[in-house]
Amino acid sequence: MGIPITNDELLFNQIKCLQGKDYLTIEGTKDLTDRQLQRLIQVMAESPQFKTIPAITILVDGTLTETMVSMFQTCGFHVRDEVAFYQRRLEDLPNVQSDWTIRSLHELNQIDFLKIWKRVISGSLNATSNLSMEKQMESVKSELGNRYKDSCLVAFEEKKPIGVLMPHIEPGTEKEGRLFYFGLVPDERNKRKSRLLHLHALARLKQDFQAAVYVGSTSVNNIPMRKVFERNGCKWIDKKLVYTRTVT
Repeated sequence: MGIPITNDELLFNQIKCLQGKDYLTIEGTKDLTDRQLQRLIQVMAESPQFKTIPAITILVDGTLTETMVSMFQTCGFHVRDEVAFYQRRLEDLPNVQSDWTIRSLHELNQIDFLKIWKRVISGSLNATSNLSMEKQMESVKSELGNRYKDSCLVAFEEKKPIGVLMPHIEPGTEKEGRLFYFGLVPDERNKRKSRLLHLHALARLKQDFQAAVYVGSTSVNNIPMRKVFERNGCKWIDKKLVYTRTVT
Protein backbone atom coordinates (compact mmCIF):
# COMPACT_ATOMS: atom_id res chain seq x y z
CA MET A 1 0.00 0.00 0.00
CA GLY A 2 1.55 3.26 -1.12
CA ILE A 3 1.41 6.65 0.53
CA PRO A 4 -1.53 8.60 -0.91
CA ILE A 5 -0.22 12.09 -1.73
CA THR A 6 -2.66 14.88 -2.51
CA ASN A 7 -1.59 18.52 -2.12
CA ASP A 8 1.55 17.90 -0.09
CA GLU A 9 3.89 16.36 -2.65
CA LEU A 10 6.82 18.60 -1.74
CA LEU A 11 6.46 17.84 1.97
CA PHE A 12 6.30 14.09 1.44
CA ASN A 13 9.23 14.20 -0.96
CA GLN A 14 11.39 15.57 1.88
CA ILE A 15 10.71 12.70 4.30
CA LYS A 16 11.05 8.93 4.30
CA CYS A 17 7.93 6.81 4.78
CA LEU A 18 7.90 3.10 5.59
CA GLN A 19 4.39 1.70 5.40
CA GLY A 20 2.95 -1.72 6.12
CA LYS A 21 -0.57 -3.02 6.40
CA ASP A 22 -1.10 -1.70 9.94
CA TYR A 23 1.58 0.92 10.47
CA LEU A 24 3.34 3.95 9.05
CA THR A 25 6.80 5.08 10.16
CA ILE A 26 8.08 8.51 9.13
CA GLU A 27 11.80 9.35 9.26
CA GLY A 28 13.98 12.04 7.75
CA THR A 29 12.21 14.99 9.39
CA LYS A 30 15.44 16.70 10.45
CA ASP A 31 15.41 19.30 7.65
CA LEU A 32 11.73 20.19 7.96
CA THR A 33 10.86 23.65 9.24
CA ASP A 34 8.51 23.93 12.22
CA ARG A 35 5.76 24.94 9.84
CA GLN A 36 6.34 21.87 7.66
CA LEU A 37 6.42 19.57 10.68
CA GLN A 38 3.18 21.12 11.94
CA ARG A 39 1.61 20.45 8.55
CA LEU A 40 2.82 16.85 8.62
CA ILE A 41 1.30 16.25 12.06
CA GLN A 42 -1.93 17.90 10.92
CA VAL A 43 -2.14 15.67 7.85
CA MET A 44 -1.57 12.56 9.96
CA ALA A 45 -4.34 13.60 12.37
CA GLU A 46 -6.97 14.92 9.97
CA SER A 47 -6.64 13.25 6.56
CA PRO A 48 -9.00 10.26 6.14
CA GLN A 49 -6.31 8.10 4.48
CA PHE A 50 -4.10 8.40 7.58
CA LYS A 51 -6.66 8.56 10.41
CA THR A 52 -7.48 4.87 10.06
CA ILE A 53 -3.88 3.58 10.11
CA PRO A 54 -3.58 1.66 13.44
CA ALA A 55 -0.09 2.92 14.33
CA ILE A 56 1.75 5.99 13.07
CA THR A 57 5.29 6.74 14.26
CA ILE A 58 7.23 9.93 13.59
CA LEU A 59 10.95 10.26 14.45
CA VAL A 60 12.01 13.83 15.26
CA ASP A 61 14.90 15.72 16.80
CA GLY A 62 14.72 16.06 20.58
CA THR A 63 14.97 19.87 20.48
CA LEU A 64 11.31 20.65 19.83
CA THR A 65 9.66 23.92 20.71
CA GLU A 66 6.84 23.94 23.25
CA THR A 67 4.45 24.67 20.38
CA MET A 68 5.53 21.51 18.55
CA VAL A 69 5.31 19.38 21.68
CA SER A 70 1.82 20.72 22.33
CA MET A 71 0.72 20.02 18.76
CA PHE A 72 1.92 16.41 18.92
CA GLN A 73 -0.07 15.94 22.12
CA THR A 74 -3.18 17.69 20.78
CA CYS A 75 -3.13 15.41 17.72
CA GLY A 76 -2.96 12.26 19.82
CA PHE A 77 0.79 11.54 19.66
CA HIS A 78 2.87 10.61 22.70
CA VAL A 79 6.59 9.99 23.22
CA ARG A 80 7.13 6.23 23.11
CA ASP A 81 10.92 6.24 23.29
CA GLU A 82 14.14 8.13 22.63
CA VAL A 83 16.44 6.33 20.23
CA ALA A 84 20.21 6.53 19.72
CA PHE A 85 21.65 5.85 16.25
CA TYR A 86 25.07 4.31 15.58
CA GLN A 87 27.06 3.67 12.39
CA ARG A 88 29.92 1.41 11.31
CA ARG A 89 31.74 0.87 8.03
CA LEU A 90 31.93 -2.85 7.23
CA GLU A 91 35.01 -3.15 5.02
CA ASP A 92 37.29 -3.81 8.02
CA LEU A 93 34.90 -6.10 9.88
CA PRO A 94 36.90 -8.90 11.58
CA ASN A 95 36.24 -12.54 10.75
CA VAL A 96 33.60 -14.07 12.98
CA GLN A 97 34.17 -17.52 14.40
CA SER A 98 31.94 -19.49 16.75
CA ASP A 99 30.33 -22.87 17.20
CA TRP A 100 26.88 -21.44 16.58
CA THR A 101 24.65 -22.44 13.66
CA ILE A 102 22.62 -19.75 11.91
CA ARG A 103 19.40 -20.92 10.27
CA SER A 104 16.92 -18.88 8.20
CA LEU A 105 13.21 -19.11 7.50
CA HIS A 106 14.11 -21.20 4.46
CA GLU A 107 14.86 -23.95 7.01
CA LEU A 108 12.61 -22.96 9.92
CA ASN A 109 8.86 -23.01 10.41
CA GLN A 110 7.44 -19.49 10.67
CA ILE A 111 5.43 -20.36 13.78
CA ASP A 112 8.57 -21.61 15.52
CA PHE A 113 10.46 -18.50 14.44
CA LEU A 114 7.78 -16.24 15.91
CA LYS A 115 7.86 -18.15 19.20
CA ILE A 116 11.62 -17.60 19.46
CA TRP A 117 11.35 -13.96 18.40
CA LYS A 118 8.66 -13.39 21.04
CA ARG A 119 11.00 -14.78 23.71
CA VAL A 120 13.78 -12.47 22.51
CA ILE A 121 11.51 -9.42 22.70
CA SER A 122 10.31 -10.24 26.23
CA GLY A 123 12.07 -8.17 28.85
CA SER A 124 13.79 -5.96 26.30
CA LEU A 125 14.92 -2.50 27.42
CA ASN A 126 13.62 -1.07 24.16
CA ALA A 127 10.05 0.23 23.97
CA THR A 128 7.60 -2.54 23.15
CA SER A 129 5.82 -2.57 19.80
CA ASN A 130 2.11 -1.84 19.53
CA LEU A 131 1.78 -4.71 17.03
CA SER A 132 1.24 -8.41 17.71
CA MET A 133 3.96 -10.86 16.65
CA GLU A 134 1.89 -11.85 13.61
CA LYS A 135 1.48 -8.22 12.56
CA GLN A 136 5.19 -7.58 13.13
CA MET A 137 5.88 -10.50 10.78
CA GLU A 138 3.58 -8.91 8.21
CA SER A 139 5.61 -5.71 8.64
CA VAL A 140 8.79 -7.63 7.89
CA LYS A 141 7.30 -9.09 4.71
CA SER A 142 5.93 -5.72 3.62
CA GLU A 143 9.13 -3.80 4.31
CA LEU A 144 11.68 -6.35 3.07
CA GLY A 145 9.81 -7.90 0.15
CA ASN A 146 10.72 -11.20 -1.46
CA ARG A 147 13.96 -11.63 0.48
CA TYR A 148 12.33 -11.54 3.92
CA LYS A 149 13.15 -15.21 4.56
CA ASP A 150 16.86 -14.44 4.08
CA SER A 151 16.57 -11.84 6.85
CA CYS A 152 14.79 -13.94 9.48
CA LEU A 153 17.62 -15.81 11.20
CA VAL A 154 17.94 -17.78 14.42
CA ALA A 155 21.25 -18.56 16.12
CA PHE A 156 21.53 -22.05 17.62
CA GLU A 157 24.09 -23.23 20.15
CA GLU A 158 24.13 -26.96 19.51
CA LYS A 159 20.37 -27.49 19.03
CA LYS A 160 19.21 -24.75 21.39
CA PRO A 161 17.92 -21.44 19.95
CA ILE A 162 19.72 -18.59 21.68
CA GLY A 163 18.88 -15.50 19.67
CA VAL A 164 17.38 -13.80 16.63
CA LEU A 165 19.11 -11.61 14.04
CA MET A 166 17.31 -9.94 11.14
CA PRO A 167 19.76 -8.26 8.73
CA HIS A 168 18.55 -6.42 5.64
CA ILE A 169 19.30 -3.56 3.27
CA GLU A 170 17.39 -0.42 4.18
CA PRO A 171 14.62 0.08 1.58
CA GLY A 172 15.48 2.85 -0.85
CA THR A 173 19.24 2.29 -0.47
CA GLU A 174 21.72 -0.14 -2.03
CA LYS A 175 24.44 -0.48 0.61
CA GLU A 176 22.98 0.62 3.96
CA GLY A 177 22.66 -2.40 6.23
CA ARG A 178 20.21 -2.48 9.11
CA LEU A 179 18.87 -4.99 11.62
CA PHE A 180 15.09 -5.24 11.77
CA TYR A 181 15.64 -6.88 15.14
CA PHE A 182 18.46 -8.50 17.08
CA GLY A 183 18.69 -10.02 20.53
CA LEU A 184 19.08 -13.01 22.83
CA VAL A 185 16.44 -15.12 24.54
CA PRO A 186 16.16 -14.21 28.27
CA ASP A 187 18.11 -17.17 29.66
CA GLU A 188 21.10 -16.42 27.40
CA ARG A 189 21.52 -12.80 28.47
CA ASN A 190 24.36 -11.65 30.73
CA LYS A 191 26.59 -14.43 29.39
CA ARG A 192 28.76 -12.23 27.15
CA LYS A 193 27.03 -13.48 24.00
CA SER A 194 25.42 -10.25 22.76
CA ARG A 195 28.57 -8.88 21.17
CA LEU A 196 29.22 -12.11 19.22
CA LEU A 197 25.61 -12.32 18.04
CA HIS A 198 25.82 -8.72 16.84
CA LEU A 199 29.08 -9.49 15.00
CA HIS A 200 27.36 -12.43 13.29
CA ALA A 201 24.62 -10.05 12.17
CA LEU A 202 27.16 -7.55 10.79
CA ALA A 203 28.98 -10.35 8.97
CA ARG A 204 25.72 -11.42 7.35
CA LEU A 205 25.08 -7.85 6.25
CA LYS A 206 28.50 -7.67 4.63
CA GLN A 207 28.64 -11.15 3.08
CA ASP A 208 25.04 -12.00 2.20
CA PHE A 209 23.61 -8.54 1.54
CA GLN A 210 26.77 -6.74 0.29
CA ALA A 211 26.20 -3.87 2.71
CA ALA A 212 28.98 -1.27 2.90
CA VAL A 213 27.80 0.43 6.09
CA TYR A 214 25.71 -0.55 9.09
CA VAL A 215 23.27 1.82 10.82
CA GLY A 216 21.91 0.59 14.13
CA SER A 217 19.53 2.04 16.67
CA THR A 218 18.38 1.29 20.18
CA SER A 219 16.63 3.01 23.05
CA VAL A 220 18.85 5.48 24.90
CA ASN A 221 17.85 3.50 28.01
CA ASN A 222 19.27 0.26 26.61
CA ILE A 223 22.78 0.74 27.96
CA PRO A 224 23.85 -2.91 27.40
CA MET A 225 22.98 -2.67 23.70
CA ARG A 226 24.74 0.65 23.33
CA LYS A 227 27.86 -0.93 24.83
CA VAL A 228 27.61 -3.79 22.30
CA PHE A 229 27.50 -1.26 19.47
CA GLU A 230 30.54 0.56 20.82
CA ARG A 231 32.55 -2.63 21.44
CA ASN A 232 31.89 -3.68 17.85
CA GLY A 233 33.25 -0.41 16.48
CA CYS A 234 30.00 1.50 15.97
CA LYS A 235 30.03 5.27 16.45
CA TRP A 236 27.16 7.37 17.84
CA ILE A 237 25.73 9.60 15.10
CA ASP A 238 22.31 10.87 16.19
CA LYS A 239 19.43 10.76 18.65
CA LYS A 240 15.69 10.97 17.94
CA LEU A 241 12.42 11.18 19.84
CA VAL A 242 9.86 8.58 18.80
CA TYR A 243 6.31 9.94 18.72
CA THR A 244 3.51 7.41 18.24
CA ARG A 245 -0.22 7.63 17.68
CA THR A 246 -2.35 4.49 17.84
CA VAL A 247 -5.93 3.84 16.78
CA THR A 248 -7.83 1.01 18.43
